[in-house]
Amino acid sequence: MKFSDGNWLIRKGFQIISPVEVHAVEAGSDSLTILGPPRPIVNRSGELDTPLIEVRLSSPMPDVIRVQIFHHKGRRRLGPDFEIREAEGHTVNIRNDAEEAGLTSGG
Repeated sequence: MKFSDGNWLIRKGFQIISPVEVHAVEAGSDSLTILGPPRPIVNRSGELDTPLIEVRLSSPMPDVIRVQIFHHKGRRRLGPDFEIREAEGHTVNIRNDAEEAGLTSGG
């Protein structure tokens, strides 16, 4: 991608997919995973041909939130990759109820 004339220019042959609603939320012991489709799902048939974007929130250390976004997790990683230092014994506060879902780390 390039940034020019105040807009993101998309490379030919590529398409940007952005989630428009939250379809499901899964709370783990140290992470929160949110699944969102790029268009509203109004019935079960809407789930058949709609991709899902996975947003995973976690915290490697206090006051730091890691945000990972996946569309196709099964492909080969091309890098660059780097090691993330994680604090030992660090806990996060995860809430997931009918009204809201969230992850809090530190202050």
